[in-house]
Formats: sequence, C-alpha cells, structure tokens
Amino acid sequence: MSRAGPKAAAEPFLSVYKDQQHFAYPDSAGTIWDAFWDSDQWNLQRITGGGKTAGPPLLGGSGPFVWLC
Repeated sequence: MSRAGPKAAAEPFLSVYKDQQHFAYPDSAGTIWDAFWDSDQWNLQRITGGGKTAGPPLLGGSGPFVWLC
C-alpha cells in the first residue's frame, strides 16, 4: 500500500538508523514528518503536531535536524 505524505516546505534531513533510511521534513504548517524505508516498504509517520511527540511546530522556514538513537 502506498501512502503519500504532505508536500515538503523545506529541505529534508536524511539519517540512517540500523538498516533504515529516514527522510525527515516539515510541511507548510511546520509539522515534522518522517518517511523511512524498512526492509521492503516505505513508512510515513508524523513526529510533531499531534504525532509521536508533543513537540511544537518547526519555525523559520528551514528543515529539521534529526538524530536517531
């Protein structure tokens, strides 16, 4: 199943966690999204704005810096 995320409003930030490539990016509302490849499929998760964290929206028009640990 394919699921399209919202359009990116700034450059994405790429990071690697184990065997997953993560592309984190903000949408026009400042919500941070994470699209990642997990073995055989793409996944999309909302990080801020009612997502995985209680973090505020991204401000300033630049992309996020994401660290996975």
